[in-house]
Amino acid sequence: MMVDYGDFGDVVCFDTTYCLNKDQRPLVLFLGINNHRQVLVFGAAFLYDDTVQSFKWLFRTFIKSMSGKKPKTYSLTKVL
Repeated sequence: MMVDYGDFGDVVCFDTTYCLNKDQRPLVLFLGINNHRQVLVFGAAFLYDDTVQSFKWLFRTFIKSMSGKKPKTYSLTKVL
């Protein structure tokens, strides 16, 4: 994931998919596309809740785990 993010992490799709688990916890995916138009998963997390503080923590943790490299652009998707 880290190598793919280093090569193709300029644009990241941030997808929060809700209500797909019994506890109603948000599943969050960090996705991208490579030069062959294949979907890449850069990271995934279950959050306890969907508060602003939880998302701030998640973004900081994701960037830290990717050696501090920030994407140039985010695409946000929320599926209910």
